[in-house]
Amino acid sequence: MEALNELCDIIEQNPKQFLDKLPWICQQCPQPKLLCAESPRVSQSHLNGVLAVTRILSRNLDTSQNDAKFVVLDFLQALRSSISAFYFSFLGYVSCLSLEFGTIVVELVMMSCCGETESEDRDQSISMAFLSAVSQHFPTIQQSDGDNLITVLLHQFPADELSIGYSKGSKDVFLHKVASFEDESIECLEKQEIAFKLVTNVLCKVKLDSQLYLLVRSIAKRQLQSMYAFLKSRRQDWNTQDPLLKTRVNAKLFVYQAAAQMEIGSLMSLETDGKKRLIMEALTLLINIAEACFTSLWRSMKACKDLFISLLSGTAKIATAEAGQPLRLLLTRLKPLILAVCAQPDTSVSSQGNMFESVFKISCEIIVSGWAKDQASVNAFIVGLASSIRERYDYGEQDGREKQVPDVLLNVIQLLADISVAVKKPEVADKNFPSLIESLDECDVSSPHSLRLQLLEVVSRIASLGFEKSYRQTVVLMRRSYLSQISVESNTSAPESRSKHIETLPAGFLTIACGLMKTKLRADYRHRLLSLCSDVGLASESKSGGKN
Repeated sequence: MEALNELCDIIEQNPKQFLDKLPWICQQCPQPKLLCAESPRVSQSHLNGVLAVTRILSRNLDTSQNDAKFVVLDFLQALRSSISAFYFSFLGYVSCLSLEFGTIVVELVMMSCCGETESEDRDQSISMAFLSAVSQHFPTIQQSDGDNLITVLLHQFPADELSIGYSKGSKDVFLHKVASFEDESIECLEKQEIAFKLVTNVLCKVKLDSQLYLLVRSIAKRQLQSMYAFLKSRRQDWNTQDPLLKTRVNAKLFVYQAAAQMEIGSLMSLETDGKKRLIMEALTLLINIAEACFTSLWRSMKACKDLFISLLSGTAKIATAEAGQPLRLLLTRLKPLILAVCAQPDTSVSSQGNMFESVFKISCEIIVSGWAKDQASVNAFIVGLASSIRERYDYGEQDGREKQVPDVLLNVIQLLADISVAVKKPEVADKNFPSLIESLDECDVSSPHSLRLQLLEVVSRIASLGFEKSYRQTVVLMRRSYLSQISVESNTSAPESRSKHIETLPAGFLTIACGLMKTKLRADYRHRLLSLCSDVGLASESKSGGKN
């Protein structure tokens, strides 16, 4: 380091003559490939090089012709990432330790939050990295630790930051805040997000003091009301392509997602009279917000999709835990929401977005969790989804071209198959199957190839599960359909359409053959395939007049 200091002295005294030595000093610093590694390795000589470059930059010398500033920026970015990675891994282990460690972690969190411990030279990014890591790996704590931490968190921020400036009786105050949310700093939004996550963690670990609990519930409710207003707003001066605005919206949506989780956590820990009424009110609002994600200006942003998924997952968790009326409410509201997801322009069978995947997973969770608690309501939900196939089966023909199949129809068909396969209950398959097999049976050579292929694929997948009713119905229909097509002498349909229709069936037979596991059914299936081969041979011989 002494030699580098001497070189820096020379450069500072004679910048015009010796500034060309700066690139050499930069080469002594850690290179980007080292800094970008998962576990950066930085030696003492590397650190000395960074100090020397930073010293020269601090003298305001003209370094515009080299990349010295990028060396320092890269190092700072790597330092921040390394600290975050350390805290994340370290606290992941600490969270599994005893209450004693949890108490110490809570004390450190409170010290990081309290302004009186701050000094001018304190790096706020390090504190934020620590708090963010704690919010993801929260330790086991005592109730007193939880009460103390909640008290500090709620008093650390101004009331209008946590409660969105809500005043009782004022319905327009949220639309005031929507208009001015651009004025909120990214740092402020990040602090709110971490604060809400920490509160949610406390709710999951201990039972709060009743007064603190009511305060948390009040803040959560106000956040939900603000969220709904924000998602429904249509500001004329908003340019949805503006990068700065999108960054702020992204941060705001993360805050809302954390607030929604706080509300869900508070509901899950609720133990008061009138609990069902509060849960019904909250569920209604949460589902309304999820629906608002579809019509929001920001619906294409990943943060908005993540918010949607978080809301649906949370409502499913609450409703299945409570069963009864909350579960029936969710199932009633979920069907149109699922159909809306399936109808989205950016959702397709071959490339499904996060929202489609989320409604599939959540539907499976609800069916599995709710089956024992309220089988009648779950059955009605499944039948309602299946019946939507028939409701959407009518599609129009345009200018003599192939009929157009709505994306929503193909996606609902795919969803029902995915649910049947994932849940693996014969009762679920039996509820889904009639609409699917009936639609497939009605398909002929004039039906769109995409629809035939989709229906055949899903009924074959369900049949391969080995549930006798769906298996036998599928094989009988496919066998009959295959024989009827190869036996046709008809001139009423185009050979190309008939050929496509026949070609789709072997793929279905193969799907069943690959998936069928029950020994008894595999033996039955082999027998049916051999019989089909024999019948195909006889049909071909009959058509050729026996001259083969």
